[in-house]
Amino acid sequence: MDSEILSCVSCGFESWNLKVQLCGHVYCRRCIKKSDLSGLPESVGVHWYSDDDVCCYCNKPLDLDNIRSHYDNCEMYPISCNFCSKKYIRCTMDIHVQECVCNLRHCKFFQIGCQFQGTKAEIEGHEGDKVHLELMMNLLLNLQIEQSGNVSMLAHSFNEILSLQNVDNQIKLTDDVEAKSPVAGGDDFNCNLTNTEWKVINDTSTYEETIKQHEMEIIYCKQKISDLQLEQAKLIYQNTQLEHNYDSVKEMLDQHSKEIQNLSKKLELQTGEFFTDAADNKNVLNKKINHVKNGTTQMEKNISSSMKLKINAFEKEYTKKIEQFEKIIAEQTAVLEQLAKQQTDQSDKAQNYEQTLSTMMTANDQLTKAVVEDRLLLNDRIDIVSRKQVVFETDYTRDKDKVEKMCNIQKLDIIAIGKKLSSRHTPFQYIWKFENYSSHRQIDEKLGRVIEVYKFGYKLRLKLYPNGIGDGKGSHLSIFLQVMKGPNDAILNWPIKCNADISALDQLLRKNHWTHQLKSDLILKCYDKPISDCNPGHGIPTFIAFDELIPRYLVDDTMYSVFGHFSIR
Repeated sequence: MDSEILSCVSCGFESWNLKVQLCGHVYCRRCIKKSDLSGLPESVGVHWYSDDDVCCYCNKPLDLDNIRSHYDNCEMYPISCNFCSKKYIRCTMDIHVQECVCNLRHCKFFQIGCQFQGTKAEIEGHEGDKVHLELMMNLLLNLQIEQSGNVSMLAHSFNEILSLQNVDNQIKLTDDVEAKSPVAGGDDFNCNLTNTEWKVINDTSTYEETIKQHEMEIIYCKQKISDLQLEQAKLIYQNTQLEHNYDSVKEMLDQHSKEIQNLSKKLELQTGEFFTDAADNKNVLNKKINHVKNGTTQMEKNISSSMKLKINAFEKEYTKKIEQFEKIIAEQTAVLEQLAKQQTDQSDKAQNYEQTLSTMMTANDQLTKAVVEDRLLLNDRIDIVSRKQVVFETDYTRDKDKVEKMCNIQKLDIIAIGKKLSSRHTPFQYIWKFENYSSHRQIDEKLGRVIEVYKFGYKLRLKLYPNGIGDGKGSHLSIFLQVMKGPNDAILNWPIKCNADISALDQLLRKNHWTHQLKSDLILKCYDKPISDCNPGHGIPTFIAFDELIPRYLVDDTMYSVFGHFSIR
C-alpha cells in the first residue's frame, strides 16, 4: 500500500504518505486535526504524520483548502485522454493528442474520394503524396461524363416537349373540325367524340405536368452544369499547378541525386588517398614528435635554471645599487633640511630687524622733539642701517636663488641617475635559430639578421659567416655585429659605448655554452653614426672551430646563437 497513491475520504488530498486507518478509511493529517474524533471509539487507531503537505505529483507545497484547484492546474497531474481514455500527465497531453492512435483525422482530399485516416503527423506526410493527382483526374473524368449525360437527358426532354406540342396542335385541329361538322351524325358518333375528347384532355393534362417537370429538371440541370463547370475550372487550375510543382520537384530531385552520386565518388577517392597518406605519415610524425618533445623538455629545464640564476644575480646587483642610490638621496635630503633651517633663521633675523627698526623710528621721533642736536648722528646711523638692510636683502635674495637652483640641479641629477641605472640594467636577449647549416656552408652564404634594440633606440644587425672570414676562413665560424641606419639616430649618443655577449647554445648538456664578450672600440669607426645604410662590422673571426660545433652546438644541422647582456656604458 505504500507504493500506491491514496486519496483522503474527506478532502480528496492524494499522496504517497497516506495510510489506511484501523477503521478502514483513509484520512490526511489536516482532516484528522479538524474533525472531531471524540465520538470515535478508543479502539480506533489514528496515525499522525509529521510530513509537510506536498503534492505527490509535482512535489510543490500544497494548501489543503485548495486541493481541487491545485489538481486542476497541476502540470504533473494525470488526466485521461478524450480519444483513447488512457491517463497521461497534463504537460504531455498536447503531444499525446497529436500522436494518439484514436485521434484519427481525414485527409483534406476526403471529398474527392481519399479514404486515408491518421494522426496529425501522418496526415501531413500523406498530403504530400502523388495519389491525389489520380483522384483529381478521376474527378475531372466523372464530371465530363456527368456533363455529357445531362446534355443527352436535356435533348431527350426537348424531343418529348416537341412531340407533346405536335399532339396539342392535332387536338386543336380536331376541335376545329368538330365545330364545323353537322350535328346529324347520330348518337354513336357523339359518344365516340366525347370519349376521344376525354382521352385527349387527360393526355394533355398529363403532358402539361410532364412538361413542367421537364422544365424544372432543365433549370436544375443548367444550374448544376454551371456549378460543375466552375468546379472543373478550379480543378484544372489546381491540376496544372500540381503538375508544374511535381515536374520542378522531380527535376530538383534528379539534380540532387546526380550531385550526391558525384560527391560520394569524390569522397571515396579522397578518403582512400587520405587514409593511405595518413598511414604512411603517422609513424614518421610520431617519431619526430617524441624527439621534439624530449628535446624541448630538456631545453626548457636548462633555460629555466640558467634564467633563474641570472635573474637572481641581477636582482642582487640591482638591490645593491638601489641601496646606494637611497643613501645618496638621504644625504641630499639632509643638506636640503640644513638649507631650510638657515633660511628660517635668516627670516627670523629679518623680522627682528624690522621690529628694531620700528622701535628706533619711534625713538627717533621722540628724540627729534627732545634732542635736535643729535639729529645728524641719528641720520648717519639710519643711513648706515639702511645700507646694511639693502645689503642684507640682496644677500637674502641671492642665497634664496642659489638654494632653489641647487635643489633643481639635484632633482635633475636624481632623475638622470635613475634613467642611467634603468638603462644600464635593462635585460635584453635575442635568440637566432640557424637551420640548414651544411647547405649554407656549401653555398658559402653570408647570413644576416637585423636586431632592433628598441630600449636604447639603436638598430643593429648580427652577421654570421658559415665558412669563416679573415683569420677564421675555412676553420672557424665567424660572427660580426653591424650598426645600421635607424629612425632614432638624430637623438642618440654617438659613438656607441656598449658591451654584449654572443653565445652558441649547448644543445646536449645545456651547460657549457660557448660565449664571447664583445666590447665597442671607440677608435674604430664601426660604432660611429652611420652615414650609409650600415657601418663596417666588428666581431669575432674565430668565434668557434668547426670541430667543436658537433655534437654539442650543431644538432640536426641546426645551431642556436644568442645575442644578450647588451648594455650601454
